[in-house]
Amino acid sequence: EVGRLPLERGRVPVASALQSVGRGFEVRAAENGVRLSVHARDDVAVEADPDRLHQIVAALVDNALRHAPRGSEIRVTAMPTDGGVIRDRAEAGDPAVPAAGAVAGDRGLHAQRAVRIAVEDDGPGFSEEMLGRAFDRFYQGDPGSARQAGASGLGLSIVKALAEAQGGRAGVENVPTGGARVWFELPRA
Repeated sequence: EVGRLPLERGRVPVASALQSVGRGFEVRAAENGVRLSVHARDDVAVEADPDRLHQIVAALVDNALRHAPRGSEIRVTAMPTDGGVIRDRAEAGDPAVPAAGAVAGDRGLHAQRAVRIAVEDDGPGFSEEMLGRAFDRFYQGDPGSARQAGASGLGLSIVKALAEAQGGRAGVENVPTGGARVWFELPRA
């Protein structure tokens, strides 16, 4: 269905886009006892559809809020990459960059300048099976708790499709200190 979705791509300042999403989740985060923080430089922009960018980040924050325990933090970050430095360091075994995870939509974006936007939580993280299937449609790692939280198993597959439709890719990984990081990259404007 995403292939039929009209995209109106243009230069989108990342910091303001992420802050807008963050403001939309402030009340829910507070009700859940979770701190939500946004970190992005004002001079970073992506080539994207602003509505789809908002949709992707909102889906990731919504998902993180389903899994983040009370008293924890959800971090939304944006970082420019230069030619896949992040991925290449992970593949080279740099201990500062988690290599275990799944990447969807690797269509050569690593060879161009991009911006990686990530949502990281302090929840339980992904099991090994979940890492490999995170972007599968209707897949839920724990269907019982997902249903109770109102999840359908479509969120991450939609994130992947929207990132790819805009020339990007998406990935998931566990954070070495605990929790999960779901990220996507879009072309840098």
